[in-house]
Parts: sequence; structure tokens; C-alpha cells
Amino acid sequence: MMYYWNGNWGGMVLVMLLNGVVWVGLIGLLIWAVSRVLIRRTPATGSLDSDHSAMEILRQRYARGEIDAPTFHEMKRRLEESASPAGMES
Repeated sequence: MMYYWNGNWGGMVLVMLLNGVVWVGLIGLLIWAVSRVLIRRTPATGSLDSDHSAMEILRQRYARGEIDAPTFHEMKRRLEESASPAGMES
């Protein structure tokens, strides 16, 4: 029994189109959400942050105990010499 069917397919086509739009929207939203999660979890490639100077990295290594005091002072002296205009001539 087909109640209220008058032979017009317009209503059915409209429902099918809306159903397709909803599914395309949901799949697009899912792809967008997954890509955002993956982008946040991907580790940054490349070198250290650009705002970390060599002197700052040296201080951090010394603070963590990776290098001892004489090594720190020697490396600090070398960095200061290379940063000066006179140290760039050699």
C-alpha cells in the first residue's frame, strides 16, 4: 500500500539529495577532524626554535648538567669571540 503517493517523484528526489548532502558533510567533517588531530600530534621537523640562540642553548645544557663548568666557560668564551667583529676576521 502506498499511502499519499500521487505519482510525483519530486519529494523522493529531494529527500535523496538532502541525504547525500548530509553524508558528504559528515564525511568532510570527519576528515577535517582527523587531519587536525594528526597535525597536532606530528612532531615538528627541522632544527631548534629560531628564538634559541647558541648562548641560550649553552646555558640550558649547563643547567641540565650535560656539561661541566670548565667546558661551559670555554664554550662561552668561544661563542663570545665568534660573535665579536674581531673574531669574524679569522
